[in-house]
Amino acid sequence: MSGDISNQLQTDLALADFFSICLDESTDVTSQARLAVFVRFVRVNIMKEELRKLITISTKTTGRDIINEVHKEFINLKAIFKILFQ
Repeated sequence: MSGDISNQLQTDLALADFFSICLDESTDVTSQARLAVFVRFVRVNIMKEELRKLITISTKTTGRDIINEVHKEFINLKAIFKILFQ
């Protein structure tokens, strides 16, 4: 089921003309840094906001570390878009 939801989100993002991201970094009860990546986009005239990924940051949580994690996620997403729309 989670795979189907993930595939639907990837398809919706690929079809969106534009999307924005929202990041929220916090530390959980095990002292692990977590980065939540949310996306906002319009799909069939409805504004949607979805959790794209929850990333565990194993290094420091500097701005550079956070942006590197986000960059990796969107590189992966770009590869998925190429597969979906070949």
